[in-house]
Amino acid sequence: MPAPVMRRWENAVALGATLLAAAALLPLPAYPRLLCAGAAIVTLLILLGLRLRAHAARRDRPPVSDTYARIERIRSARGPRRS
Repeated sequence: MPAPVMRRWENAVALGATLLAAAALLPLPAYPRLLCAGAAIVTLLILLGLRLRAHAARRDRPPVSDTYARIERIRSARGPRRS
């Protein structure tokens, strides 16, 4: 089952984390580089947690009770059409 599509604000947060990681590669003094790298890592971990939570919430839904009955009806209707 595919994960839910990312929302716009999640894309913006991921882009911001990418920019922070890129800023950590600039020739700056050590403290600002570490600050940018740390902020990028924390941002990505928070976003990862949110995405995993969204995926788990979607998976925890109870199955629809008549799904298997509908599948059997479709399969049984398919047989006479083919012969």
